[in-house]
Amino acid sequence: MNQKVDTVVIGAGFSGLSAGIRLAQFQDSVLILEAHSVPGGLNSYYFRGGKHNLYSSGLHTVTNFNARNRKWGFGLICRNLGVDPDAFDLRPPKYPSRIITPDHDLLFDNDIEELKAAIAQDFPSEVDNFGKFLADLPKMRMNAESIGMTSTEGLAKYCKNKALIGLLELPVYIYGGYRLGKIDFGTFCTVFRSIFLEGCGSPANVKYILDLLLKRFKELGGKLKMRCPVRRIRTQGEQFAAVELENGDIIEAKYCISSAGLVETGHLVEGAQGAEWGEASDISVFETLVNMPKPLDEYGIRNTLFMISNQAQFEWLLPDDRRSFHHLTLSALDNYAFSENPHLHVLKIGCYHRGQLWLNLSESEYLAEKSAMEAVLLGELKRLFPNLELNAATFTESLTPHTVKRYTHHANGSIYGGQKKTFDGSTPVKNLFIVGNDQGGIGIMGTLTSGIVVANYQIILR
Repeated sequence: MNQKVDTVVIGAGFSGLSAGIRLAQFQDSVLILEAHSVPGGLNSYYFRGGKHNLYSSGLHTVTNFNARNRKWGFGLICRNLGVDPDAFDLRPPKYPSRIITPDHDLLFDNDIEELKAAIAQDFPSEVDNFGKFLADLPKMRMNAESIGMTSTEGLAKYCKNKALIGLLELPVYIYGGYRLGKIDFGTFCTVFRSIFLEGCGSPANVKYILDLLLKRFKELGGKLKMRCPVRRIRTQGEQFAAVELENGDIIEAKYCISSAGLVETGHLVEGAQGAEWGEASDISVFETLVNMPKPLDEYGIRNTLFMISNQAQFEWLLPDDRRSFHHLTLSALDNYAFSENPHLHVLKIGCYHRGQLWLNLSESEYLAEKSAMEAVLLGELKRLFPNLELNAATFTESLTPHTVKRYTHHANGSIYGGQKKTFDGSTPVKNLFIVGNDQGGIGIMGTLTSGIVVANYQIILR
């Protein structure tokens, strides 16, 4: 069956949904294609033990919590999508968060003064330097200079202490370290601002936000097809022509927006060499979710987010085996200020691994390695929180690079896209654009912004 639309969007993750909503305000026919039975991509959800037991995959926090600036972040998103900020029902943390290395433990929350006070205590000579960085941060732009400079080089223009530079880099890399070594200073500043100046919050679950966006898209006349994987992207000369689905259907369109990734989209284009479009990353995650029978603060967990490194001097490296780690991230969902305690009391702990180490195991090897690494992370939880009664947990489950690969089709099970970005969303095929991680969108708010920016500047305003 053949169909014609104005724009076809590949993927119903946050970037695909935001692009679809934005375009549906200006076009007569926008179609989103999703390969799976639920939307969201890596930031999705699942049920265990009944409809009341809904678990969010991927969700740790939502940055850009402060919506006052209509030209950036959450404010820009709500204005462009036509959604009231209050409709997202994001709640701020009840407790501060922590950045931890063997030598330092810095507190931060949605008031930047908390982090400034922690720096003043551990690095008194750097207080003024950090203040200058904060003053310049809102003026930072994604330009050739900032993209051509590493985060360490950029921070070194302000701060002299290498340990402090590493502490400032750690949370940003945990939320968006898309390549090993160093990322660019422009991306670093964007993510740092999102976390520390705009602040963090959370919905009760990720399904709530996805449902909100899907409702808005359908109100505007947009169409969504689930369980519709794309087999091939067809071209005519250097121009996008159509997408061919696995069932043989053809969708013709003037424009195509893909949230599948730069390398992955290249592999779908007939006759293209996807590797020439970007460079696959091997950075993936192993994450264990634990649901406890009581609120987490009753076990002594009175912080919301934890960014932990076992390195005295931060380096964005991955271990060469499946049973160790360099960096950990933890989030305590019910330590946000919900009006009532959530039905679930979820603690997530994750570390970063090379995806390829997990993808070619036999089933028995995979299950053994998964069980072994889960035991390592549960041991870390017990070490960090001695009062945590893990044997009383009502539910425990782990996500691995194999899981990421299965549900996202990202090369190597990568979680931050490829090592090279197309910051304007363009590809070698005219009218075929990239949104999401490989356009530079990081986190839920970053990917929502990505869909809007590409829709605006590559299609609506052309």
